[in-house]
Amino acid sequence: MPNSRKEGKKNVSAWIDQDNKAALLKASKARGISLSDLLDELINEKLDQLKRKTKKIRKKNS
Repeated sequence: MPNSRKEGKKNVSAWIDQDNKAALLKASKARGISLSDLLDELINEKLDQLKRKTKKIRKKNS
């Protein structure tokens, strides 16, 4: 259902280049997952990278 919401989730919108969207759709189809699931994975990977980088910076400054 398009209007159903998952608990603890928020809707996010962004403008991206058409070619980037096409590439993301192609990648999601190749993996057999939805575009939303692919974006969720990519966002979580990036957040993990940022957290690790932040920890390294904090250690340097300590």
